[in-house]
Amino acid sequence: MSAHNSVDLLVRSEEAPLNVFSYLSQLRNHWTLIIVAGIYLVRRTYQRTLLGPVWLLGQGVLPMLGMMAVFQHVSKFQTGDLPYPLFLISGMGIWTTVDLGIKRGFRTLNYLRRIKKVIHVPGIAMTFAGLSLPIVYMSFYAILLLGAVAFIWITDHRFLLSLDLKLVFVPVSVVLALMLVVGISAVTSVIFLIARDIRHIGSLLHLWFFLTPIAYPLDVLPGSWRAVWEYANPLVGIVEMYRYGLFGISGAGYEVFLAAAASTISIFMMGVWFMMRSDWILDEIL
Repeated sequence: MSAHNSVDLLVRSEEAPLNVFSYLSQLRNHWTLIIVAGIYLVRRTYQRTLLGPVWLLGQGVLPMLGMMAVFQHVSKFQTGDLPYPLFLISGMGIWTTVDLGIKRGFRTLNYLRRIKKVIHVPGIAMTFAGLSLPIVYMSFYAILLLGAVAFIWITDHRFLLSLDLKLVFVPVSVVLALMLVVGISAVTSVIFLIARDIRHIGSLLHLWFFLTPIAYPLDVLPGSWRAVWEYANPLVGIVEMYRYGLFGISGAGYEVFLAAAASTISIFMMGVWFMMRSDWILDEIL
């Protein structure tokens, strides 16, 4: 490292924000860049493909059809008055947002090397830009869910959405899911620049899927393990909160929602802190 670069890094370290909140406040100066970078990441995903965004149908619908065919006839997986397809689509909407966000999130800084070379922006801005594709998928599942609700309404004369104050839990749960992605991606994206082994995180995500009531109701878990699942896995509370906001039905109580919110916010703040502490050397690495 040259003497000039050493001095430059020292100056930047001294100018670094003193706390996480001042670091996050820098995002308002880069919101245009975040949108442009987010669009670039979405376009990059589908460039040189024949079907483009149509892949959403295959990647989103086919796995659910397989799970519906297998699980909706299993007695323990029955979801009461809520049809199993709606139960599964709602769970998959949150899960896909987190799963895809984390799998793509650790590559975000690597994808956006050119931007970092042209203009100095906080690394957390690049992490927020990485939310673009998960948001696209979340929107796709929301449309799919509304279509399924409309189909049941027309064919079975039952409107299952909860159009009351509980609906506020829907945006809250979505925001928490995105915060969870940012918190984890802020750490893994920095590690990925140093150790590419982090790309094998996908195998751990498969385990996380089975530890979260996405395809099965929370009541399936044995009583001795249920409390561990509810409080140790923040995604349990987020998924149940999402379903509660949509349908007014949940296998968990408000205390689980609060625990999920508290742990998710903690993960988010720790991830942003890690990025803040690493940000002043990212320009040298990139």
